[in-house]
Amino acid sequence: MKGRESAPAGRRRWLPVGVASLFAVVALALAAAAEQPVSLVTVFESGGISERTAAEIAELGGPVYERHSGTLRMMSVERDDETVQSFQPEMGVPMTTAAWEADSARMLLGEEMAHHLAGDGVVMSRRSAALRGARAGDSVVLEGWNGVALELAVDAVVDDAAIGWAEIGMNDRVAESLGFERVGLVSAVGTAGEAAELRVELADLPVRVTGPGDSVDRTDFVLPTVLVKERFGEFSFRPTSGDGIVIDQAWEDANIVTVDIPPLGLFECHRLVVPYVRSVIEDLRATDLITEIDPGDFQLAGGCFNARLIRGGDKGFALSRHSWGIAIDINPSTNRYDGGVTLSEEFGQTFRDWGFAWGAGWLRPDGMHFEWSHLEVPEGRNCSSTTLEPSGIRGVSWTLVDRTGPCR
Repeated sequence: MKGRESAPAGRRRWLPVGVASLFAVVALALAAAAEQPVSLVTVFESGGISERTAAEIAELGGPVYERHSGTLRMMSVERDDETVQSFQPEMGVPMTTAAWEADSARMLLGEEMAHHLAGDGVVMSRRSAALRGARAGDSVVLEGWNGVALELAVDAVVDDAAIGWAEIGMNDRVAESLGFERVGLVSAVGTAGEAAELRVELADLPVRVTGPGDSVDRTDFVLPTVLVKERFGEFSFRPTSGDGIVIDQAWEDANIVTVDIPPLGLFECHRLVVPYVRSVIEDLRATDLITEIDPGDFQLAGGCFNARLIRGGDKGFALSRHSWGIAIDINPSTNRYDGGVTLSEEFGQTFRDWGFAWGAGWLRPDGMHFEWSHLEVPEGRNCSSTTLEPSGIRGVSWTLVDRTGPCR
C-alpha cells in the first residue's frame, strides 16, 4: 500500500462558488464546535481493554473513541530507488504503533492529525524519523501481527506528543491490513462524577480511569520507547521461539557490559545504567536496606540484560526493557509479576531516587522490577561517584572505578 501524495506547493484548486461557500460554512461550524470543550472519561487497561471494561464504558451512553496500541517491526526505510535504512536478513527494529478510526482521530488528536491519518500510509514521529534519517515522502516496510509485510508511504512526520509518543501512527484500515488490533485506551463523553463511578465499578481490574480535572500519578511511569532508543541505542532483532529473540550483535557488544557489584555478584547490564545501579547499592548499604537483597535469588532468576519479548498479556513485537539492559529484577521469587510485593517502600524509594521506576506502582504490580526512566538524576543528587573501565579480570568485561569526568 502507498499513501497519498500531497499536492505540489503552490498548486491551486478552484471550486464552484456554491461548493466553496458550503465548505466555508462547514469549516465555521467545525471551528465553533472546537471552541466548545468536550469532557472525556478516559480508561487505560494493562494488557488491553477487556470485554467487561468495554461494557462498563458503554454504559455511559455516548460515543466511544478508541486507540489501538502495540509494536510492529520495521524492516527498512526506502526513498525512491535508495534504501535509507536496512538490516540483516530477517532482522527489523521494534516500532511502537498506534491506530485510530476517523472519528476517534478527530476527537482525540484534532482535525489536522486526523487529516494526516486519512490516507493509505502512515505518519512517523519526529524523534523516530531523526533516528533513521527518514522524512515525509519516504516509505517504510512494516511487518504486521499477521506476518504480512507492507510498504507504506510516510505521509507526514509529526511531533511525538501529537500521536501519544508512538513512533508510527495509522488509521484503522491500514492497521487491519497488518492484523494490528489491540484497544489499549478508550475515551467517552462523561463527567467527573461518572469517572468516579466507573473507577469504583472497575476497582478490581488493572485499569486507570481519568475524568475532567483528574491528575495522574506518574511516579512509576516508564520512558516512551523512542526516548529509550535515543539514550541507549536502537537495535534490530528477530524472534526465535517463545519469547526469545536474537538482537544485533554489534549493538550488544558496544553497550552491554559484565560487572561485579556486591552483593549482587556478576551480571550483565547497559554500560550507561551500571553507575546508577552502583549508586543505589551504595545508598542501600549506608541505610542497612542492603539486607533485603537475596543474592542467590538475583543470580538464579533476576538480573538485568535479558533479550526477550514482553511477557504477560502483550502481543506482537513489544520488547522487554531488559532487552536494552536498563531494567533490573531484585528478589523475583518473592516479588512476582502481578503478585505480592515484599521489598520495603524504603528499598524501592532508593531506586526511585536514582531515576528508576518501580514496578510495584504499576496497575499490575511487578515488585521485582526496577527500570531506569529519568532523563536527569533528581535535583540534589550527583551522578554516581564511579564509572566503567575495561577490566582485566577473567569473566568480567568492565570494572567500576572512581569517576574523574562528567556524568553521562
